[in-house]
Amino acid sequence: MIASQFMNIPVQELSVTYAGTVADLETTYITRSLLAGFLRPRVASTVNEVNAAMVAKERGITYGEKFSDETHGYANCISLTVHGENKTFTIKGTHVPNYGDRIVHFDGVAIDFAPEGHLLYIQHQDRPGMIGKVGNVLGAHDVNIATMQVGRQEAGARR
Repeated sequence: MIASQFMNIPVQELSVTYAGTVADLETTYITRSLLAGFLRPRVASTVNEVNAAMVAKERGITYGEKFSDETHGYANCISLTVHGENKTFTIKGTHVPNYGDRIVHFDGVAIDFAPEGHLLYIQHQDRPGMIGKVGNVLGAHDVNIATMQVGRQEAGARR
């Protein structure tokens, strides 16, 4: 899971927020699935939707779910916020008919990509020529860029 890879520090809490049409569904299984997906790469034992809550409790990680009216312009939105010692990470996703599942917010940046296949996330200074430099490095290593999304919090900021 992307959030587990991005938050490579000890974590105290996971919070899942549901908005829009998804908030009308039974969300317990989705929450447990997100929790299990977050924990799997972090622990040596087997983690699944049934034992994820126990594994989290053993590691001092609390989790919960909330419901909101804020859909960020989508018919439905699921947000996962992970709280670590000195760091918080939020990722938001939705399902768009005819397009499928989409990540629409990644750690403070509005973005739009399908969460599938091999993904590369790079933070860099927003300045002219930076994307070209990244493309050249990947090309030199025979890596093809099938699609690319670029986002920023503000012009000139680190992202």
